[in-house]
Amino acid sequence: MQENSGTGTKWLELAGIQSEICYFINEDESPLLPEWFAFLIWLGAWMRQKQLDNGRIFCTLLLPTRLCGASFCALGALMDAFMNPHRSITWKNFLACPNETPVYLLCPERNNPNKRKQVEGVLKGVVSYGTEMFRKIQIITGGRRYENLTISIKSCGFEDYKISLKPHFRRGLRDTLPELSDFFSKTILGFKEDFLLTSEPESMVVTNRAAWYRENEDIVLVLPESNVQASYNMAELLMISHQRTILLSPKTRDIDNFSPPLAILDGLDPMRSWQMSKARNKIILLDRVEYEEEAENMLRTFSNYSVEMPGLFNGVPRVFPQGIEAGFYVFSEQR
Repeated sequence: MQENSGTGTKWLELAGIQSEICYFINEDESPLLPEWFAFLIWLGAWMRQKQLDNGRIFCTLLLPTRLCGASFCALGALMDAFMNPHRSITWKNFLACPNETPVYLLCPERNNPNKRKQVEGVLKGVVSYGTEMFRKIQIITGGRRYENLTISIKSCGFEDYKISLKPHFRRGLRDTLPELSDFFSKTILGFKEDFLLTSEPESMVVTNRAAWYRENEDIVLVLPESNVQASYNMAELLMISHQRTILLSPKTRDIDNFSPPLAILDGLDPMRSWQMSKARNKIILLDRVEYEEEAENMLRTFSNYSVEMPGLFNGVPRVFPQGIEAGFYVFSEQR
């Protein structure tokens, strides 16, 4: 099923993005983001968002070219994380975590309550006082102030501490990321700078790293509705140096060390490593030159094991941009 509506406005809207996006490659300007690039942003957001309790989702894409496609999928995943910033640990999950689980929280500084310092702690027991539930955290960060300190957290103050299972970035990082904050605040409704201050990975891209950097170094995004025509480098937007997007070679032994919500397998060689990745959902990008017998056999295997899940694809458009063929597969958790 194919369609060619010109620009990608509808796909950006489906992803919840509030602004049109233009892009430059090698200083050649495109009026607006092409439809198939915008589609990849939507797909990355949707695939990160649809985390099933009893299954995993694979999406295979056959593209005219894979050039920069993985980057736009990863950008969509990151933007979805900023639109849904509290997925990593909820109050319910916080109560359910085992005792001695390491956590990181931001505590007000004694002399300036408006400033917060990251401290590390371990979870202790859950206690009840009347109708209220509290979870205790024993602080293990060094220093006399934190010696033998235990904090009791209740639901109404849970969000204030920005509790995370992964370390937050140091506060000074906020001052080094003004362009990121500017871009995401103009494209995501309700974006807050604090969303940048976590090290939780949202996707990993398995690809030829050297080729990826060559392809992406000249991609620049701009927002046409902005009063100031600021430009944003794609590699910086993906926050690769801060591991919000993880970039891996298909031959690395580290693939099974990461379990982000989404893995993006960029090409036939990365596709061969699909079983190594612990990511719940996966996007596989192939161009038509790569669609050979080996890839066809793997896709046939996916189709044979895929199960029906009624209602999962409600709201997903049935028509994709011209030149793109997409297949969705749902596997039970046992696979």
